[in-house]
Amino acid sequence: MMDKHNNSTGESNDSIDDHQAEAYGPISSSQRTTRAMSDNNKDDGGGDDVTNGPLETIAGIMGNVLEWYDFALFGYFSDVIGVVFFPPAPDGSHNLIDSFSVYGGAFLMRPIGGLVLGHFGDKYGRKSAVVPSLFIMAFFTFAMGCLPSYERVGSWSTALLVICRLFQGVSVGGQLPATLMYTVEMRPRKHWGYYGSMVMMGACIGTLIGNFVGAIIRSCLTYDQLVSWGWRIPFLTGI
Repeated sequence: MMDKHNNSTGESNDSIDDHQAEAYGPISSSQRTTRAMSDNNKDDGGGDDVTNGPLETIAGIMGNVLEWYDFALFGYFSDVIGVVFFPPAPDGSHNLIDSFSVYGGAFLMRPIGGLVLGHFGDKYGRKSAVVPSLFIMAFFTFAMGCLPSYERVGSWSTALLVICRLFQGVSVGGQLPATLMYTVEMRPRKHWGYYGSMVMMGACIGTLIGNFVGAIIRSCLTYDQLVSWGWRIPFLTGI
């Protein structure tokens, strides 16, 4: 089947060359060679811009690991965050629901992040979308670890928590597709599946690391220490 495709492609190119020869004169052998090389590059999927090396690939994957580590931390400490940033409740279940509502709000912002940062990526290059998304995530994760509690400033703490979480959603919504495109599009087409899977693997590794860090902190601290200051440690190290 590939031979038939190559034969048909060659025949079509020959017919195009014949038409051009009739209109503009004969085509030189060097022009034919250049066209053949260009067709091979197009078939390979990379073209003349295959420039991403191992370091760029590793940087894209590691950025995804850190991004999803920061993003997942909120879920692992949702019960503590509900106690710290919301009004006291008799049984605590209402606080947990409120905390999960803020957690889910980030997913509503992901399409917006994809649209905004995707626009910058298309206009100025994929790197211009990846770098700001990583900065946004790191900044607002660190800021979340510095927020005052509801006991100190009241509903202001809840509002600031919501703002930080929404910006986390914007960040991850633009970072994942930007990193995927940055890692994949400068590779040969036949390797797209392989490098794309590495990007998604980075997201899973970041989530697992967040889970691992959360488990260690919970096992090393008492509940009072966790509520007082312990939950802030992974957020402050997320930068």
